[in-house]
Amino acid sequence: MFGEGKRAAGKFVRAYAVPGEGRLGFATAKAIGGKPCRNRSKRRVREAARLSPDRIAAKLDIVLFAKKESAKAPWHELAEDVRNVLGLVAQRWDGELESRL
Repeated sequence: MFGEGKRAAGKFVRAYAVPGEGRLGFATAKAIGGKPCRNRSKRRVREAARLSPDRIAAKLDIVLFAKKESAKAPWHELAEDVRNVLGLVAQRWDGELESRL
């Protein structure tokens, strides 16, 4: 995924994407803090992605990584960042994805 995928980054999350079945995964770094803090960050990013279904490309497998800053980010800024990053990563695959299928 990391070698052949496309990536996009925002202030609070970064995304990696490869052609696939339209799956969405979530990950956090230990730098965020202990398990409760990492889980909370992951839940917030998951909810932000759930509220942006129009930005998720149907033929891409995407992993969203929560950055350390996401733990204390205001909700509206985090949701906007996730939405923007999902749009960016889909744009980067736009032309290439159709030629691969």
